[in-house]
Amino acid sequence: MNFLNNKLFVFVGVITFMVGCEYSNVETKFPVCDTNAVSYNNHIKPILQTNCYSCHGTNTNDNSGGIILEDYNTLKVFASNGYLYGNVAHLPFPYHAMPPRGNKLSNCDINKIKAWVDNGSPEN
Repeated sequence: MNFLNNKLFVFVGVITFMVGCEYSNVETKFPVCDTNAVSYNNHIKPILQTNCYSCHGTNTNDNSGGIILEDYNTLKVFASNGYLYGNVAHLPFPYHAMPPRGNKLSNCDINKIKAWVDNGSPEN
């Protein structure tokens, strides 16, 4: 009987260890997207530089409808009227899915843009 108790004890210990290791890796499997302190300079501008300026930059706007997102004041207009978020979130008409070709922005980037817009789109 003691032999069976020892095996059961070891089995429960191994399972507990495996579950504990699995739990400790939750953040790695599901990275946290912090939208609490989103700023223009640290979050929004880098997202736009990486994904938008190639078409909507000062010198790269031939087919952009004249929309230049490098200028904060212009960006603020599109943030205020809902077009920035609506376009990057691929919301239905009247919005235009951006970027038009290629992959949609990550959910985290879209959530950061939404948080920034919801906070009044400050130039910080």
